Amino acid sequence: MSKFLRLKDDDGLIRHSVLMLAVTHAGSVVNMLFHMVMGWALSKAEYGILVSLLGATLVVMTPMVAIQNTMAHFTGRYVQEQRWGDIRVLVRSWTLKIFGLCMPLIVLALVLRSSLAGFFQLDSSLPVVVTVLGLVGAVLVPIFCGALQGTQYFGWMSTVSSAWSFIRLALGAVCVYYWAPWAIFGLAAHGVGVLLSLLIGVLAFLWVIPKGVPSGQPLEKSDRYFFL
Repeated sequence: MSKFLRLKDDDGLIRHSVLMLAVTHAGSVVNMLFHMVMGWALSKAEYGILVSLLGATLVVMTPMVAIQNTMAHFTGRYVQEQRWGDIRVLVRSWTLKIFGLCMPLIVLALVLRSSLAGFFQLDSSLPVVVTVLGLVGAVLVPIFCGALQGTQYFGWMSTVSSAWSFIRLALGAVCVYYWAPWAIFGLAAHGVGVLLSLLIGVLAFLWVIPKGVPSGQPLEKSDRYFFL
């Protein structure tokens, strides 16, 4: 198990590629199953609410791939230079940066939840609140996925990037079938899945990345790379 989660350079390009391919397709299948389960269990109105708010979440999550690519690029460079302490500095810096940027927007969305609920033609603002809270994890997960990718811990990176979809399917199915067929449970399952993926990512990063001492060298301009 430990070797699978590590999968370093000497294991070869083919093994890495097969792992990433398998995880990507598994995630796609699980996401399809989630929507099939929700489609079977929910009414058309409830499923419409679920899809609309998940779509809004996707609008925010998709650009975050740029953060993952940025982290992979710079952490990979620091690994080559054996600057492990700088990797932790970089991840901490981006975590604080993204958290500081997104929290005011999330608070604003919570303040305007009634207006957003009206925009989506919802009877209650609770689905909006649940969706917005789930975004806290969604904007941070790519940071740790990128760091694990750049340091070539592909097993951990794959686990973090896909865990939320499996958790969402299992939790969402249990809630809508054994509790109530409401969209709020699908949204809550999504949020919980993303937050647990974030927790796994943080713990994996702290475990596998050596602490090290920052080199004292100025960090490259990762902001410019990210915006490009």
